[in-house]
Amino acid sequence: MSHAPLLVVAPLPAAAIAWTLHLAAAPEPFAVDAALSVALGILIFSVIAVAGILLSRGRWSRWLARAVVTAEALVFVATDPTVAGYTAAGITAAALVAIEGPWLDGWVRKRPSAEGPGPTPIGVVLGGLALTPIVGVASPAGLAVWHGILGAAGVLLAWSYARAMPWSLWAIRVALVPLAVPAIVLSPPAGAVLLSAAVITITALAWAKESFLAVHPMFDRLPGPRSATPGPGPGSGGSGA
Repeated sequence: MSHAPLLVVAPLPAAAIAWTLHLAAAPEPFAVDAALSVALGILIFSVIAVAGILLSRGRWSRWLARAVVTAEALVFVATDPTVAGYTAAGITAAALVAIEGPWLDGWVRKRPSAEGPGPTPIGVVLGGLALTPIVGVASPAGLAVWHGILGAAGVLLAWSYARAMPWSLWAIRVALVPLAVPAIVLSPPAGAVLLSAAVITITALAWAKESFLAVHPMFDRLPGPRSATPGPGPGSGGSGA
């Protein structure tokens, strides 16, 4: 692997760490637990974006990196300015220049991989992980126990689905909405709308055929070789008189 992509993506995890320190020191207007939930989400998605760029080289990883940078910019706008915040914003700006510059053009694939998962299964995984920061945004004044349960369930189900465990798909399809109802009820109106939209979107993606095939391949077993029985050769139709 060339060292150039490593240098290009280095600002992404650095910015995530800087924003975590900023949110830990000055979480306002978020409560401490809500701010840490947002920070954890930024860290998770930064790591996934870096791994995607370096290992899979998929286009989705570059878009995910852009989404992380956008989320960090929103945190800068929403929170009180501090030295740590300005430092984190500077690192985020460097990350934006790195991922938007020409340095990754020859590294990231221009077309989707024929062997990789499609956008729908990727959306299920990323959506499940996104519940962790979303509960922090949905309930900025503080998280209830049900917010923590929903965020943890999202991580568990996303990890299990990424490992192609069939039960996780049905858990997302059937159990995610009922599990989210208490967290939605305990959120302020705007947060309830955000949580509802996120959970409904993830559930809809899980019901897509592409999501099913990602954990239930069309051919679990390859067909075995045919055993051909040789037929009678010419002139072997019987004994002549």
